[in-house]
Amino acid sequence: MTATVSMTLDDLKAIEARERSAYEELAKIRAELIEAKSIDPANTIKMLVPLCREMMTIIRFAVANLPPSEIRGWPFEAVHTVANRLGELPDKTSDDLTFAIELRAFANEVVEAGKQHAASRVDREALRLKKARIVMLQTEANKAMLEGFLSEAKAKLLEIASLG
Repeated sequence: MTATVSMTLDDLKAIEARERSAYEELAKIRAELIEAKSIDPANTIKMLVPLCREMMTIIRFAVANLPPSEIRGWPFEAVHTVANRLGELPDKTSDDLTFAIELRAFANEVVEAGKQHAASRVDREALRLKKARIVMLQTEANKAMLEGFLSEAKAKLLEIASLG
């Protein structure tokens, strides 16, 4: 069976242009695929994703069981970094994005707890200095009282010595 198609020269040129464009796009996609394969020839990324998943399990455990109000030294910068990078996982899920939001909130809690801890440390230091000042004042008062007592005792001894 044969068919005859009639079209204008402009239509034929448009079809040929679309064909060329499709071949160029195919060549570009093939080049990108070859480049992508050459970026990670040892499948390192593929091997690191399960490791990241295991690390996320550890992070979830730590966040759930180590409250920043009780644990000092939380690496909040690292928590922020993890939260910001979760969206870059090649197999990211909506749970990962939700966890990233939770991690950012947790990192902010860590910062606030650190500020409160620093403020309470300043308060404790101020109280320690106040107590030291009170002890110093008491010591000075005791010293003055002792000097007064010694002075009186010396006067009495001189009086007794002059009588005798």
